[in-house]
Amino acid sequence: MGRDGRRRDARDLHDNTHKTWANLEKRKAYTVSVGTAAQVKACDYLGCVSGNKVADKVARSGFHMTKAPHVDAPTIDELPLVFECELVSMDPDTCLVIGKVVNVACDESALTDGQPDAEKIGPISYDPVAHVYRPLASPLAPAFKVGLEL
Repeated sequence: MGRDGRRRDARDLHDNTHKTWANLEKRKAYTVSVGTAAQVKACDYLGCVSGNKVADKVARSGFHMTKAPHVDAPTIDELPLVFECELVSMDPDTCLVIGKVVNVACDESALTDGQPDAEKIGPISYDPVAHVYRPLASPLAPAFKVGLEL
C-alpha cells in the first residue's frame, strides 16, 4: 500500500515526475547501489521521500554521496556494491529505463578472495506482495548441481 493507504500496482510506478527521471534525462547516466540489511532504514527512507519535496533527503538518510568514477552520477558511500550505468534509452510513457553497465564496484570489506561476497554485502530485495524487505544472502542450493539430482 502507498502512504495514502490504498493498494499500489505497476501503474503507480509509471511516474516520470520524480527527480531521478530529470537527472536521467540530464546526465544520461545512473548508478544502482544495492541496498543492504545493515542500511535497510536509510534505503527505505530514500524510497519514501521525494527529492522534489525534501531537498536534503540524502543527508537526512545518513548516507553520503561520491561521484562515480566512470559515469556522471553519484554513488552511496555506505552501500558496498554499485553498478555504474550509461543510459541507453528511456520511455516517458512506461518509465522503462534501459542502461548499459560500464563498471561494477564493491567495497573491499565485502570481498572474499577478491570477489564480492553476498553474505558480507547483505543484499536485500523489496517484496511488493508482502510490502517487506527480504534478505538475499543465504545460500539455498548449489548452482548447476542440485538439479542434477533429478
